[in-house]
Amino acid sequence: MPVNDNGRRKKIPISELIAKQATRKAAGGDLRALRLVIDLWFRLHPEGNQELDEIELMRRLGAAAANAIEKEKAEALSDGE
Repeated sequence: MPVNDNGRRKKIPISELIAKQATRKAAGGDLRALRLVIDLWFRLHPEGNQELDEIELMRRLGAAAANAIEKEKAEALSDGE
């Protein structure tokens, strides 16, 4: 699949494109995408030998998603009043 990456056009497998899009959505607060990314991560690493950096990245993604969801809830409540 042709994509632009840092201003350069290149081809990447559709599976990589899907993974990138899901990761971007998860980081943006999409809870379904976050669940998908975490599920895929642990399916790809069943041995549980992830490096600390990778685990920390997943924690940060989860925290960012949770914060975005809480912010949306607060905005929805304030808009409804």
